Amino acid sequence: MQTATKPRALSSPLFAWHTWLPCLLLLSLFLAGGCSPGAKKARHLARGEKFFKAEQYDRAEIEFLNFLRLERTNAVALRQLGLGYYQQGRLIRSYQFLHQALALRSKDDEVRLRLASILITSLNFKEAREHAEAVLSRNPANEEALILLSDTVFSTNEIEAARRRIEASRPRIEGKPGLHLALGALELRQMHTNQALAHFERALALDPQSSAAHFELGNVSALSADNVKADFHFRRAAQLAPVRSARRIHYADFKLRVGDRVAAKAFLESMIKQAPDYIPASTRLAEIALVERRFDDAASISRNILARDPGNYEAMLLLGRVNLSKEDYPRARTEFERLVAAYPRVAQAHFHLAVAQMMNKDQIKAIATLQQVLAIEPKHTDSILLLAELNLRKNDLPPAVASLKQLVKEQPQLAQAHLLLGTTYRAQREFDAAAAVCRTSP
Repeated sequence: MQTATKPRALSSPLFAWHTWLPCLLLLSLFLAGGCSPGAKKARHLARGEKFFKAEQYDRAEIEFLNFLRLERTNAVALRQLGLGYYQQGRLIRSYQFLHQALALRSKDDEVRLRLASILITSLNFKEAREHAEAVLSRNPANEEALILLSDTVFSTNEIEAARRRIEASRPRIEGKPGLHLALGALELRQMHTNQALAHFERALALDPQSSAAHFELGNVSALSADNVKADFHFRRAAQLAPVRSARRIHYADFKLRVGDRVAAKAFLESMIKQAPDYIPASTRLAEIALVERRFDDAASISRNILARDPGNYEAMLLLGRVNLSKEDYPRARTEFERLVAAYPRVAQAHFHLAVAQMMNKDQIKAIATLQQVLAIEPKHTDSILLLAELNLRKNDLPPAVASLKQLVKEQPQLAQAHLLLGTTYRAQREFDAAAAVCRTSP
């Protein structure tokens, strides 16, 4: 009798494949779900938030940018990127992302306050004031908005309108330092130093750990030429401020103004050690290197900044200035041409290009560039003076006289304008007019 063949099913590879096929299909579906755009976005956003909270802004930037490649108009990612750039002092990039975030969430007060701060830095006071007022319309007791509002007003009417706005908020913020910081800033704007001092001292009494109060007391002391008190208050303001803070940069600037370059450098180096990603500290060190004629160091720092923040205005400007100082005028002109291409509406960029063109003996282009500056910013003093000097050199005297007369009228304390106007009058052989200008020169 023939023996029955044993079944091979349990050991057969084919049988094993059919047995596990449903499980494999489920696993592949699970893995595919984990790699879906939705899962990727959630992962990038969660990582970005984690790094942001840990103040690891470079790593947060990578995650948020990866998220935005999948969803370009997400308010959270745009907002956090903008705030991270703000913390790093990358203000132009911060503005771009915060502006986009605000378009999606117009009631985000923190975004508006950061935008206002950036706009004040760029001297766009009107738009900054609009952001502060938008925050106050929803929250009249917002102390930071009140302080920012006081930083945006200059004319008598603007100051009085801001004062009324601040006083209207007094019942809600009585006993808080922000009230006195805002009112003190208005008094200081009008050079009422005693009244400003009283407000700032009151703010400090209400909060002895207030960096802002110490900072404003430092400003009052500096105006009174009391550098000892100014140093104390600016130093305390810096110590109480976050590591990435404009007040810390201001303290380094103060040390530079009083001639203590060694202390300024040491302070900036300590900042960079604590927060290597805070670009303004590196920018100041590059400027110091330029003043000390350490051109290679200044250029190296500037290039490192640009590697971290492509298009950084200050770093691009510094590279041009380094080459001007080295008397490498062709390269300086190239650097400033790049700067103007990146920032076509910034008058100072065009002015530096005009200087480089003049040093390259291209007077015609320099004059044309200076005229562009004055089309952007008609009151740009350095450009008015340089254009008048170039017109004097080519004996085109009437436009030089006209621009200098207006400048002397508007800025009678400007000795250089008086001197150049007197020289221009003498070139026209108008000696009485030249003598009159000299008599009124400061």
